[in-house]
Amino acid sequence: MNYYQKTRVLEFFNKFFKYNIFNLFVVFTCIILTSQNLYSKEIEWVFVEKKEGIELFECKEQVDGIAPFKARTILNIPHETIVKVLTDTEKKPDWAPKLKKTKIHHQLSTNQFVYSEYYSVPFPFFDREFCLLGTIRFEGESVLFIGEDYKKDHKPAKNHVLANINKLEFKITPKGNEKTEIEFTFIGDMGGAIPQFVINIIQRRWPVKFLLSLSEYIAKNHNFESERYLKLSKGTQKGQG
Repeated sequence: MNYYQKTRVLEFFNKFFKYNIFNLFVVFTCIILTSQNLYSKEIEWVFVEKKEGIELFECKEQVDGIAPFKARTILNIPHETIVKVLTDTEKKPDWAPKLKKTKIHHQLSTNQFVYSEYYSVPFPFFDREFCLLGTIRFEGESVLFIGEDYKKDHKPAKNHVLANINKLEFKITPKGNEKTEIEFTFIGDMGGAIPQFVINIIQRRWPVKFLLSLSEYIAKNHNFESERYLKLSKGTQKGQG
């Protein structure tokens, strides 16, 4: 191969890689901008189906890698009992599906703390860690358990990938006659590389299994009061309840 031929070959590969790298950059930029847009605006939810008495909704605007869902149901359980169970973060692995353990990093106030949840994920994917700023907030008759990303200088546990959580909210509202409406909302992505079909499974199965497991746990146990529950401040200001 003479000098001229070598130069043409090098020019071809140079253009090829520049073109493909540019395309990859454009694709990833579009995904990032779309997901940020999804996080920043009010989501339009679309009803999908009803399973085990639980209504499931998904985001009308789907984005690869993003797993937003909403679930809504009525449980024949007093709302205060559910508040007690969810307040006891340390015992959540006793009933929450796929949750291996929880860890409180910082207790910021009676109703706000930084914590991690560690979830098992099917092989060959790494397990996931949710590092969250947790807030328990009282708004009128409703009680909200809110989790938001908190990654300040936080490194994930060994063999774990940090999930990106924009909103994790559990809204509990009494409906009379010891009935409670629950609205469970999740907006975020699992981090790393998880195929879309796995994301779809998570959207459909996780909220149903979570709510059924919560009901079963309450039916089989009786004493749910924890030290954190007894210290809760039932105010309405952010960070205080």
